[in-house]
Amino acid sequence: MSCLSVLTEFPGRIKKIFIDDKINEQGVFAVKMCKNGYHQIVCIDNYVPCTSNGKPCFSQANGNELWVIILEKAWAKLHGSYERIIGGQAHLTFRDLTGAPGYEFESKDENAFQRVLDGEKLNYAMAAGINTASEAETRKLEDLGLVPGHSYGLIAAAEVTNKNGEQVQLVNLRNPWGKFEWQGAWGDNSEEWTDDLKEQLKLDPDADDGTFWMDFRDM
Repeated sequence: MSCLSVLTEFPGRIKKIFIDDKINEQGVFAVKMCKNGYHQIVCIDNYVPCTSNGKPCFSQANGNELWVIILEKAWAKLHGSYERIIGGQAHLTFRDLTGAPGYEFESKDENAFQRVLDGEKLNYAMAAGINTASEAETRKLEDLGLVPGHSYGLIAAAEVTNKNGEQVQLVNLRNPWGKFEWQGAWGDNSEEWTDDLKEQLKLDPDADDGTFWMDFRDM
């Protein structure tokens, strides 16, 4: 889901995945995927598993948009079931969805932030994940608004000057759930924000949309 969340920043790439964006009478959709280096077309019908109250069991549509639900079903078909796509590695998913190479590195790696900045300038699709933690670490992360073992869309990066005149490296992340956000430094309601910085990075502290900024050192 984090990968699909990131792809919303690149509508053209989403459109390329679909063979045709028109609805047909047969209710059939075809999408292009690149599994394990092999390009293939996955065809699905328009039946979606739903709960007893009629809502989709898995991904939810944003208004009348169906592309997320369709891509999720095609992805599940490619892997054999919805259960088998519960987790995964974002860089491999990006590769399979777009056909482009995927890479991963750790935030503590040398020049990691510069790689993120370079990726943004090159319009790379990026995501960030949290490794599964111990029970104590899990509680600490959850208290800060993070989900262990979860993957977040990495939307943007910026180097700014804080109110003390210090340079700070920030990243903008999006929780694909659309809620449950970082509560630490540079979170939406953090004291680090000045009016100028809010305007510079277009921060809306009242938006409960799962998107937040955080210090790259906290990753």
